[in-house]
Amino acid sequence: MKCPHCHNDEVPAEAAFCPFCGQKIEKPAKSQRPVQKLIVTTIGPASLKPNNWLFDKINLSVGENQLDLVRYPALLKGFKARNPENIVGVDMQYFEPRPFFWGKELFDGFSNLTSLNLEGLRGSRLKSVDRMFYGCHSLETVDLSPLDTSDITFDTLGSFNAMFAECHSLRRLDLSTFDTSRGSSFISMFNNCSSLEDIDLSSWNTERARSFLAMFANCSSLRSLDLSSFRTPKCREAKAMFANCTNLEHINMSGIDFSNCIYSNGLENMFKGCASLKSVCLLGCNERTINLVTQSLQFHCPSAQIIR
Repeated sequence: MKCPHCHNDEVPAEAAFCPFCGQKIEKPAKSQRPVQKLIVTTIGPASLKPNNWLFDKINLSVGENQLDLVRYPALLKGFKARNPENIVGVDMQYFEPRPFFWGKELFDGFSNLTSLNLEGLRGSRLKSVDRMFYGCHSLETVDLSPLDTSDITFDTLGSFNAMFAECHSLRRLDLSTFDTSRGSSFISMFNNCSSLEDIDLSSWNTERARSFLAMFANCSSLRSLDLSSFRTPKCREAKAMFANCTNLEHINMSGIDFSNCIYSNGLENMFKGCASLKSVCLLGCNERTINLVTQSLQFHCPSAQIIR
């Protein structure tokens, strides 16, 4: 090996001192594998059970719990919680990425969750996201950039159903990194996100989407929606899509296609309770789509202007 002092490269590998200059040779520290752990903070009794695990649940004590993922490797593929309302923080930054991860119902019912770090999921492909954050009433913000949703069709047929439903405190969502190209169902995806003020869906690919049932229902803080990037040739229903969006004033649906919806009731109650709606833009839409949207508007929001 080479001496770091005199730079002679004929020093024996096992030498503690250089035989040429006499200086001590410090051996480089062995690289250590990063600690793998899941940190869960609780305010009451709770437990976790890894998906597809036959053994007993993992009990959590009140306070911070650091779960060794070498001891519990099954957690790396997904888990469910018992008494999820007692969990207030989840830190997944020390996860080691796996080829895939099951996100279905992962944080379902974590009603008091206020702190969430998903960084450790970066590099893993989500296989399911149904109800992933359902009922996270107290969660105000979350960084979703680590999530890879390009391969969720494995067992859910491309379903994003109720992914953020009942997240009452979320104000903004950055979904610009979401890959929805395989998504076929968006039922109640944002239902009752009553504090949601802004959402950017401009990068979404919805060409496989078949249902938008109640997708934005009860989003009472939304004032405008731009869905002009939506291309929906396979859509079969969009019932109650904007129902009870009481402060929604403008919707841009330029280019959207509802012509394959099942009869006229495919858009039933689409604008129910949208008392503040002023305009709906349908530029570039086909005649059947315009007619179906017009019928629904006339029933619930007769004063709203149609831009075509």
